Amino acid sequence: MTEREIKKSIKEISPIDVYKLLPRTNCGECGFPNCMAFATKLVNGEVAIEDCKPLLKEENKQAYLKLQELLAPVVKTVIIGSGDRIVKVGGKYVMYRHEFTYHNPTPIAIDVTDEMSDQELEERVKKIESFHYNYIGRTLTL
Repeated sequence: MTEREIKKSIKEISPIDVYKLLPRTNCGECGFPNCMAFATKLVNGEVAIEDCKPLLKEENKQAYLKLQELLAPVVKTVIIGSGDRIVKVGGKYVMYRHEFTYHNPTPIAIDVTDEMSDQELEERVKKIESFHYNYIGRTLTL
């Protein structure tokens, strides 16, 4: 894709766009009766590209890479942290919130430095842990 080409949002990608890049063997290895059914689920984000086993074969590598590019989120996913403490930011399929549902919850971070005293650090953590906000009859917490 060149810089001048604008990536389609997920709502503009049709199952036919995806179907054209699938092996079209209707083998059922993905758990669906045919490739069109799989393409529909793929566009809806209900299955992963890797669920199509024939697509992972070397002879289908180019189609696999094209599908990855076609179905990649408009807003790239950035992963912060490691292990159990991974936070995903981005990974949005649209540029504007009203166009589609967000999948990654908003992460919250607090700033700390190695120059802070233990007491000051603990106070910041307690402040975040005890934060709550009443919104339309619901208590929201972090």
